[in-house]
Amino acid sequence: MQHPDKSQSENAQARWLCVLLALAILTCDVPEAHSQSAANVSIQVNQPGAVVSSNLFGIFFEEINFAGEGGLYAEMVRNRSMYSPSTAFYWTAQLEGSATGAITIDPAQPLNTNVPNSLKLTMSSGSGTVGAANAGFWGMNLRAGATYNLSFYAMAAPGFIGPVVANLENAAGTTIYAQASFGNVTANWQKFSGTLVPNTSDTNAQLVLTIARPATVWLDVVSLFPAATFNGRTNGLRADLANMLAALRPSFMRCPGGNYIEGANITNAVRWKKSVGDIAQRPGHMNDAWGYWSTDGYGVDEMFRECEDLGMTPLYAINAGLALGFNGNTNNTVPLNQMGPWVQDALDLIQYANGATNTTWGALRAANGHPAPYNLQYMEIGNENGGSYYNDRYALFYDAIKSNYPSMHLIAPNWGGIPTATPVEIEDQHYYSSPAAFIS
Repeated sequence: MQHPDKSQSENAQARWLCVLLALAILTCDVPEAHSQSAANVSIQVNQPGAVVSSNLFGIFFEEINFAGEGGLYAEMVRNRSMYSPSTAFYWTAQLEGSATGAITIDPAQPLNTNVPNSLKLTMSSGSGTVGAANAGFWGMNLRAGATYNLSFYAMAAPGFIGPVVANLENAAGTTIYAQASFGNVTANWQKFSGTLVPNTSDTNAQLVLTIARPATVWLDVVSLFPAATFNGRTNGLRADLANMLAALRPSFMRCPGGNYIEGANITNAVRWKKSVGDIAQRPGHMNDAWGYWSTDGYGVDEMFRECEDLGMTPLYAINAGLALGFNGNTNNTVPLNQMGPWVQDALDLIQYANGATNTTWGALRAANGHPAPYNLQYMEIGNENGGSYYNDRYALFYDAIKSNYPSMHLIAPNWGGIPTATPVEIEDQHYYSSPAAFIS
C-alpha cells in the first residue's frame, strides 16, 4: 500500500515493483500452449490452513491534499469561520451598481471565544449591492434541482433594516441560480438558516451574501451543505465519495491521519476535544504538516459515524506528545512531566466513545446526538514515532490505558524499532524501502 506521507519517487518505485512482480508471475506461471495438460486439484477440507483475520483489509484516512476539507467532508464554503485575524482568505467583495463598500476581517466582533474573528461587510454609499462572495474549494459544484442547506451567523450596526440576501451565482456574478432573504438582523449575533435550490447546474459557482443599503453587517460560520449527504448525516460526508469508500467494503478505518496527527509544531497537533459538538464552537487549527487550515468539522463523531455507516471498526491514532521531527525541543516534544493532559485525552476519548451516558464524556457523546457507544476497540499511540522519546511516552499511555481499560487493544508503530519499556500487543509496521529490499 502506498503511504501518502512519503515522496512521489518512493511511491513510483512501489508501483514499478508491483508491475515487475506481475510480469514475473505471468512469465513463470503461464506454460506454453503445447505443454498444457489436465490437472487435478485436491482440497483437504478437514485440514484448514491459517486463520485470516476479518480485519485484514481496511482504509486509512488523513487530512492531506484536502482529503477531508474540500473532499470527503461535504462543507462547500472555504474558510467559513474566518480563521485569519487579518486576511479574508477565499472571500472577495462583490459590488453591483453604483454601490461602494468593502469586506474586512474584524477581530473586535468575535462570535465566541473559539471563533474570534468575523467578516465585516460594509456598504458605504450608492445604490445596488455589496456582497461577500465565496467560491468554496476551486468552485462550488451545484446540481440543478438539488437542495443545499445554508446557515450563518449575522449581526448589524444599529439602524440596519435588512435584509441579508444569499445567492448562488455563476463565477462572474452575472446569473443568480437560487436566492433566499433573511430579515430581522439585530445588533446581537443570531443564527440564520435556509435552503437554496439552484435552477441550473454549474461546476464553478459561488455563494454570495449581500446587503442593498448603506450599513455594516458582520458574518461568521457561513456554511453550505448539500442536503443529500451520505446517509443523510448532519455535518456529513459527500455521498459520491463515501459511496466509493463503501464499495471497498473495508473492515476498519485508521484515523485521523498520519503526519496530520503530529503536526509540524506540537501546538498544531490534533486534539480531539476541539473536534466535537456544534461547528460554531470548533476553533479549528492549522494543518501545518500539509499547509492548510482544518476546520475540524470532520471530527471524532463524524469519523466514528462514518465507521458505523460503512460497517468499519474504528482505529483511532492519538498524538503521543510528539510532533514531526521530535528531538526534545519544546516546539516538537512535550516534556515528560507535562504529559498528563495528553494521556488524559486518550482516557477521555475512550470514555467518550464507549462510556455510559451517566459518565462525564459519555454524557457529552449523548448530548452530541449519539447515546449509544461507538465501541472503540483499537487505539494507536502516536503515528511514526520511535526511539527513546517515544519509548518513555508510550509507557505512560500503555500503563494508564491498561489500568483503566484492560480490554482496549493498543498499537505501537514500528518506526525504527518498537517500544521496549512496556509490552507491544500490535505492531504497525511502516516500511519505506527499495524494491530490492521488498523482493528479498
